[in-house]
Amino acid sequence: MLFLLLSAGLITDKVHIFAEDEEISMHRITKDSMYKYIYQYFNEANPLFLKPVDACRYYFTPDSFYLLILDEKWERIIWLKCQDAGKGFYSSGEAHRFGGTVHAPGLLRMPHGIDSYGDDIFVADCGNNRVLWLIFNRDEDTLTIHSAFTGPYNGKYLDHPKDVCVNYSFIYRYFYVLDKGRYVKVFYPYNVFLYEYDGDNDGINMDSIIGIGIRQISGTSNPPRYYVYLAGKDKIYLLKEKSGSPPMELEEIKQFNGANFTGIDVTNSGVFVVDSRRNSILCLSPDLSRSYFVYTSNTFLSSGVFNISVSGNEAVTFAPYLSSTGMDFFKIDLSGIPDDNPLNLTATGLEDRVILRWRRNGQFNNFERFIIQRKENDGVLWENIGEVPFSSIQTNYIYTDFTVESGKGYSYRVYGYRIDYYSKPSNQVSVAVPYCNRPTITSLTFQDSVVVIEWNDNSRKNKDYYVGKKVRGVVAGSGKDTLVWYHFGHVNDS
Repeated sequence: MLFLLLSAGLITDKVHIFAEDEEISMHRITKDSMYKYIYQYFNEANPLFLKPVDACRYYFTPDSFYLLILDEKWERIIWLKCQDAGKGFYSSGEAHRFGGTVHAPGLLRMPHGIDSYGDDIFVADCGNNRVLWLIFNRDEDTLTIHSAFTGPYNGKYLDHPKDVCVNYSFIYRYFYVLDKGRYVKVFYPYNVFLYEYDGDNDGINMDSIIGIGIRQISGTSNPPRYYVYLAGKDKIYLLKEKSGSPPMELEEIKQFNGANFTGIDVTNSGVFVVDSRRNSILCLSPDLSRSYFVYTSNTFLSSGVFNISVSGNEAVTFAPYLSSTGMDFFKIDLSGIPDDNPLNLTATGLEDRVILRWRRNGQFNNFERFIIQRKENDGVLWENIGEVPFSSIQTNYIYTDFTVESGKGYSYRVYGYRIDYYSKPSNQVSVAVPYCNRPTITSLTFQDSVVVIEWNDNSRKNKDYYVGKKVRGVVAGSGKDTLVWYHFGHVNDS
């Protein structure tokens, strides 16, 4: 393993970007808004940003933080001291710079992603084929290089890493790097390779994955559990880490037909994804079981949005840095999430099919269709098996699943769906598919000491019928008088 320890040399500059004692609202940062306040930057007539693509935050009080913004074209990090005044974001004073094509060429090359945990700042330094670990010093207001990670990991060096996430607990410190054809988990104080995931066992093309997110669930006595989120072109994948081999288990897939995902960020409250085709922000529950909201706004969301960075209930979105578009700042409100699930799902299992029935939730009439999902009773992963068109004038719905096997058990759930949005799922039902449908007795008559039985043959698979009756008898060895069944007749199914 190669562990590159760099000298802790300081590479930073600062400049006043606002007039002294002036606070500037940062609901949207564009070229025009920066040009209005910026002085000549290091004797250059350049904008502060050229192509901001990602950001992270370093909080030093509950409502004060440094916003570190990664600029892919200038190949540098700019950080601003900010505060939340309750109604929006504000910045004042100085901007600081780390790297840059003019003053520190080559330090960062085409950086794609940035993430932080405490003082640790990680950058996916794509053009240099490495992950750069920086230390933020609030007292000195500086960034310094701690280490650079290049591999090899599982015999391969990093190859144009696209994204990075860092996670930290009391004794565990990891970073996850989305690399070419895989992602890698590393215990970072000592550059210890833990595992790589290439998606082959789960049918995931890792070259199509555009971003990665991490969620940690801490236990009181057990080690933390980690969940990994991957965003593809129109799918979001949820994987759970587990002991043994393979180290990951695919738990959930959410597909959004027609979407073009270009950015993802994850918190313990939700999963946030950018659909650049529809210029919208999707928010899903952490277990991907449902959508929370879809945000689109021609007024407050810049056109061409392609990435998002979320911290707590604050979000920054990224769009092309032009005269009227750029970085937008939002508060996130997850209160009032509706219970918009389909109602009263039932399932009836027959030998060659399962019949599902449910009711539309009358309070919600803005869906396009219902999506039916199924998994085997001993399985983990749900799959889409069919759709039913939604109608605001129809209350009861039915769907028949003919792709079942006799003798197996299945679980089902139903979603309401519209563009980029899944409702809360219906109740989950389980059903066993019988080998043969049961016959139904249509007539039972008694005359002249003869019992005549007539029944309907409801199965296409059975070959014989056995007829039985219940009589009073004594259970051997117990002397107990009881009613018992025994077979006395046999009829061929012709």
